[in-house]
Amino acid sequence: MLLPLDVLEMIWDLGAKDVLLSSDHLDTDGKKHMAWMKEHLQVEELIAWGMHGDGIPCNYDRTESVVMINLNLPGLRQRWQDEDTLGHPP
Repeated sequence: MLLPLDVLEMIWDLGAKDVLLSSDHLDTDGKKHMAWMKEHLQVEELIAWGMHGDGIPCNYDRTESVVMINLNLPGLRQRWQDEDTLGHPP
């Protein structure tokens, strides 16, 4: 399993910088928080992202589990907004 820093590095290496740094789709509070964070961290660029993980037992004696990871990039546009219900571009 990768550490959160490794996941973020992989996303950065494989993604488009302008897309990852976008805050166009944040709500007003999100944009205010990003501006506040940039000011306090004294940086020009900042990625809005979140990650949560949890292990879930999956058998009767709890000796095995499934690890679920949730990654969110709230500044990005959601894919389904650009496609119809069958996944085709408009």
